[in-house]
Amino acid sequence: MVRLLACFKTTWNLDEMTTDEWNRMEDGRPPSFMKKTLGMYDESALELALRISDDVKALGGESELTALTVDEDIEDHIAKNLFAIGYARVVHAACREDLRFRPDLVADMICGFVKNAERLENFFDLILTGQQANLGDNGQTHLLMAEKLGLPCVLNVIDASRVEGGVRVASLVDDGLLEQTITTSAVLGVGNAAHPYLRVPTLRERMNVSKKSVLLVPGESLVPPDERRPPKVIQTGLSLKKIQRECRFIQGESAEEKARSLYDSCLEEVLRSCALKS
Repeated sequence: MVRLLACFKTTWNLDEMTTDEWNRMEDGRPPSFMKKTLGMYDESALELALRISDDVKALGGESELTALTVDEDIEDHIAKNLFAIGYARVVHAACREDLRFRPDLVADMICGFVKNAERLENFFDLILTGQQANLGDNGQTHLLMAEKLGLPCVLNVIDASRVEGGVRVASLVDDGLLEQTITTSAVLGVGNAAHPYLRVPTLRERMNVSKKSVLLVPGESLVPPDERRPPKVIQTGLSLKKIQRECRFIQGESAEEKARSLYDSCLEEVLRSCALKS
């Protein structure tokens, strides 16, 4: 049995942001209209776990998929979709604290869940998570998880597949692409994946899991009181920065004259900037 844990976070869909919503958030109130959606990299991690599971079944093995989110709440349609496409469990570690700048707290709760599962002899062979979230980007959570669990961590993962003897992982490094076969438990930080979108369930698949429910776990129970640390960053305010653009028409009768005018204008600004610095 190959057990896979995919950790994800839901974030506000900022494409639906309005001025009224900003005003609500400035007053400390949560948005009222916007819906939550999966983080871009977390969606890739969820899909990658499914693809590894498909490989395991193709090789004649068995797999079990668990999805875990640490958040204040979870949208019902997201949970139902995860059940429908093949996740056996969807776990919600409920936490009402502001988690945007708390990668340490998120990592502590995920590690608490993993350790509790290990006490029941449910060891996870791989833990996958997006390496950044849309809001409060920090890129630290998966690294902290690996350190706390004593597991190796692979960064910038773009693809992975199950092979005989382990998992073949492809990741981006400074000088190109690195491919390696992992034969032990590990944490994968998924970045710009080759398959970035989560598969869409059919209506029949959704109906088959209509009675499944999310496993709710109090987030506070996953971190002992003596291990809880105060936040390093405290939000003191939130404001909307208005950006106004100025349009200037380039003068000239021909394309060559306009190009010369643009070049001279840019050169003049560069020289002025250098003069101010000196």
